[in-house]
Amino acid sequence: MELLNYLLKVSACSALFFAFYLLVLRKLTFFKINRFYLLLSLVISFIIPALQFTIERKMETSTEVVVSPTVSDSQIVNNVVLLSQIEVKSLQINATGDFNWLNVLPIAYGLVVCTLLLMAIRRLFQLFRQAKAYKTKVNGLMVISKNAGFTNCSFFNYVFIDENSLSEKELAVILAHEQVHSRQYHSVDKLIMIIAKAVLWFNPIIYLYDKALEQAHEYEADETTSLKVGTEQYAALLLQLAVSKSSNPLIHNFVKSPIKQRIKMLFNSKSKNMKKLCYLLILPMALGLVWLLATEVVYANIKNNLVNKTTNFQDIPFLECVKTKDAKGYSYDKITINSPGKSLRTSIGYSGKNKMTVNKLWFFINNKLYTEAEAQKFDGAFVKGLSANKGFGGATKYAISGVEQNYSNYVFWFGKEPKLSEYAARNKAIYQKYNGTTVSGTIVEYSYSHVNKALMDGFILKTNDGLLLKAFVEPKFVKQANAMVKKGDQVTIKIYNSAYWKDNAYPVLSSFKLMKGNKVLFDKWPKTAINRKYYGSSSVKVVWHTKEKSKNFEYSAQDSMITDKEMVYLYGKARLKTNDKEIFGEQIHYNSKTKKSFVFGPLDREGKKL
Repeated sequence: MELLNYLLKVSACSALFFAFYLLVLRKLTFFKINRFYLLLSLVISFIIPALQFTIERKMETSTEVVVSPTVSDSQIVNNVVLLSQIEVKSLQINATGDFNWLNVLPIAYGLVVCTLLLMAIRRLFQLFRQAKAYKTKVNGLMVISKNAGFTNCSFFNYVFIDENSLSEKELAVILAHEQVHSRQYHSVDKLIMIIAKAVLWFNPIIYLYDKALEQAHEYEADETTSLKVGTEQYAALLLQLAVSKSSNPLIHNFVKSPIKQRIKMLFNSKSKNMKKLCYLLILPMALGLVWLLATEVVYANIKNNLVNKTTNFQDIPFLECVKTKDAKGYSYDKITINSPGKSLRTSIGYSGKNKMTVNKLWFFINNKLYTEAEAQKFDGAFVKGLSANKGFGGATKYAISGVEQNYSNYVFWFGKEPKLSEYAARNKAIYQKYNGTTVSGTIVEYSYSHVNKALMDGFILKTNDGLLLKAFVEPKFVKQANAMVKKGDQVTIKIYNSAYWKDNAYPVLSSFKLMKGNKVLFDKWPKTAINRKYYGSSSVKVVWHTKEKSKNFEYSAQDSMITDKEMVYLYGKARLKTNDKEIFGEQIHYNSKTKKSFVFGPLDREGKKL
């Protein structure tokens, strides 16, 4: 979807710039400037949506919305597992079918782009093959005589002429005209437009750009040539040769552009130089588009009891830890790291029946390790010099000397992310290799829990490539799995989520679609990507802050939670409360921008199916 949003923004920019050209610049006789305006505005249209600026504004408020979803330990400790579930959520949005058309759009778009580029390359080869036959060289132009196909046209310094139908005077005029195209490198513009039309093939504005640019080329060449041979004689020659046309978009044909407009422009009076100031209007237009499409204004909520309206950046504590409770009375530590750019805000801590185990925080800055006590003493000058590139993760994710790798330690880093631990590195490698792929093979063995050897927890798949993978099955689905497949069965698995689990000899497929032949046995199975029993009964509380009061909402989930820009995905006895309603379900997907929610497996307040 990011590619689609980018292309739509590019199209919007190009439409605005071209509208300005049509309304203000098209009738001006500054043909060379018009040419560069069209090229520059098209390039800027591609650049502006790719930019990203963040402006942070502080907004004092005493209102704070706390959302407390519960996530399994390994998902917070290992960001790789959390990231891998983003793949799951895009496939789970379409709960009514097995196929998501949104996943096909980038492929279809890429195929169209490649096809158009290949067609352009084919035309180039045709031109080069024809260009090898040039006979004479006139004023730097390679003249090729031909009486069929594309004639009386040029590509760079190659000119294709039908000498049999032209007098010497007409031939001289055409060569003078095409020499302007060659010296001004108009063919480079043609190649740029071929690429632009391939990338924005769906946007009608790009074809208008192409026609306008070609028209500017011809006006420029006509103006220069008519000064040499006379305006009236040149206009007469244009009319005489108006029947000759070519369909090749790479070449400049002497009479391809509309003759009426070209002749009319020959006799138009020249625009006054003062009108060149109109071109400066591109600056406010470009700045306006940067503000609309590439600038994000972030409002940081600051509590009244921490700072006042006159407090500057240096006066805000680098590390703020506040003990608080959620709606159910569970305790957790709310942590805010005030640093350059967007502040890091999260809450971590084991909780259960109002008992709290304090976590140990570490800070890894420019390859140097700091304790929590040292971080609380950072002054404003030190904080201001921190890199805006930052993040955090559980200590088990990183291999940092001096930091004990356990679930109660967390590392906040600035600058370069620390080296991944062996566990995290293996997890990342498996995720990148298998997620989103489809494998086929034979079920060779059942697998059993390392905690309870009598408890089946999946089966071992030997792929057609000879690799062994473990397909994890939650205990509540074991009977269903036994009824579906047995040893020796040939199956196909589309992998949604894969990871490295300790005490497992093979990569673990924790969420997938199981198929046997052409029959889908089960999709999105199991529903949760992590077996919580393997990682203890403790959970981690996370606080997420909304930016504006009008967007207040509250949510929680038993198994896992994923946030992606304005989307929130909740899995396992999920609960969502907004200003006007409260809903429950096995899964809930919520768009905080449109305020639309999608419930899968509706539940009542007690967690029972409706």
